[in-house]
Amino acid sequence: ENKKIPAAGVPVPVETDVERLKEQNRFLEDARQAIANILEDIAESEANLRKKTEELEKFQEIADSSFDQIIITDPDGVILYANHATEILTGYSKAEVIGQKPSLWGAQMPKEVYEKLWRTIKIEKTPYAGEFTNLRKNGEKYLASTRISPLLDARHEVKFFVAVQRDITEERKSQARIVRHAAELETANARIEAEKERSESILGFLKSIGEGVFATDLDGKIIFMNEAAELMSGKPFAESEGRLSKDV
Repeated sequence: ENKKIPAAGVPVPVETDVERLKEQNRFLEDARQAIANILEDIAESEANLRKKTEELEKFQEIADSSFDQIIITDPDGVILYANHATEILTGYSKAEVIGQKPSLWGAQMPKEVYEKLWRTIKIEKTPYAGEFTNLRKNGEKYLASTRISPLLDARHEVKFFVAVQRDITEERKSQARIVRHAAELETANARIEAEKERSESILGFLKSIGEGVFATDLDGKIIFMNEAAELMSGKPFAESEGRLSKDV
């Protein structure tokens, strides 16, 4: 009754079976705990994924509402993301842009400009800002103000590049018009000043001569008298100004 007879006919104490069952229970408990930990990790990963997805969706909403072109590239410059403004600015659709390089609409500047750009953002790993002439899909050239920033990982290696561009073609044209207008005003002012000096010289001469000189407007009203004319009329210019010449 206290013995269990196995197939081999050798009696085994009941305590041995109890220990075996306890061991199995411990194994099952450890397995259950391991599964629970795995499920907890999965739930946490799913929560983190949902959070990152929500953050990405918010970024896309913000980026797509921007009037400036925003693109994200890998370390080799291959475009991974482009916002809606990219389509408006370049004329290329997102499908045409993703997987390509910005040279799709760029490559209009001297080679040295792009060499400096890559040296700054990839080797020195610092932001670059400048102005670039680009080419839309329809062949129209435009000027873009550009800022490119490298995003680095924990090892200070480049993970991505973020580029923001803004069309400044009309802005530069307006500035050129303002500069041109200012130059024209300066020329006009110089011409007016020269004419003023010439007029003052003539007036000085007329005032100094001995003959009486009157000047009238088209209605015959006196607008100028020299000293000799004042003596001849017996009235100073202040009393004669604006009166008809026949009344003086």
